[in-house]
Amino acid sequence: MFTWDDVYYPGQIFRPQNNACVKPSLDNAASLKEKNCHLLGLNPGTNPSVNLAHFFSMISARMGLLGMPSDKVVVLQYPSQSRLPLLFNSARRHGNKVIFLVHDIDELRFGKDESELLGEADILIVHTPRMKEWAEKKYPNVKCIVLGVFDYRIDFSPTKADKAKNELKWQVVYAGNLFKSGFIGELNNIPNSMEYLIYGSNPPEKLAEGVIYKGVVSPDILPYEISSADFGLVWDGPSVEGCKGQFGDYLRYNIPYKASCYLSAGLPLIVWEDMGFADFVKKEGIGICIGNLNELPSVLAKLDKNDYIEMKRKAMDIQKKISSGYFFIQAMQKALDILNR
Repeated sequence: MFTWDDVYYPGQIFRPQNNACVKPSLDNAASLKEKNCHLLGLNPGTNPSVNLAHFFSMISARMGLLGMPSDKVVVLQYPSQSRLPLLFNSARRHGNKVIFLVHDIDELRFGKDESELLGEADILIVHTPRMKEWAEKKYPNVKCIVLGVFDYRIDFSPTKADKAKNELKWQVVYAGNLFKSGFIGELNNIPNSMEYLIYGSNPPEKLAEGVIYKGVVSPDILPYEISSADFGLVWDGPSVEGCKGQFGDYLRYNIPYKASCYLSAGLPLIVWEDMGFADFVKKEGIGICIGNLNELPSVLAKLDKNDYIEMKRKAMDIQKKISSGYFFIQAMQKALDILNR
């Protein structure tokens, strides 16, 4: 019978980055620590030196290999875990069950052949029901659990919605690597009643009036920065007329980490209606699902103040959960329950 006391996880050291490459992994490790799971190697964290971060991750992985338990449960973060194949193979040799928390699947994102390791795990914690359906078809012997949304651990309590509708200029935040978000350059004819606030690296050279570039902000600070806005936008690809292209297609399966960032600030979401995460948004009542950004101004113009306040209230409920690691902990509990059947 497996319990939380049987769970082990390797530590990893990253170089700090102003994107979603580091915080999700460290937040998940913090949740496992909170449940008194056993650390293999050095404490997870960051080091400003690329060389030192690489060196300490190598040392931590080596310590993990030397301290690998037998007949327990090992949690690995796929594919971001340093020395992932070595740790996986060692865990298997020692008779452990292996759970992968999946951050990305390159076969869906880039069309590359996926690592065979995914099909050799016992359980995959995946983003959405569509990703689960894909994984179960490709790896029929592996059990899959849907995460729902990534946690975003932060000690922050956003303010409630209290603006009167006729006083409100809708502010819509978009954050991410702007290089792959070509739709930003296509935003135009933005009415005075709304504006886009854009955060991230590689902004377009020209932005329409009503699109305001706010620079690059650390993921640990961004929720504080954007909490006074009204919505967070989850979109990708080159077009405002739906999410298209390689990165747009990936949205049918994954949950962009920017959604968790917005929710950690207490913001309701605006999402593409065909993305895999849209069902979660509808079920929880935390935002608007839309097929074309050109339609957004008219949708917001018709949005009732009380309807928005209710969206905000529900987003705040989710904020409390993701800021404490609720969704990963729930997924892990389901994984332990499956292993104990």
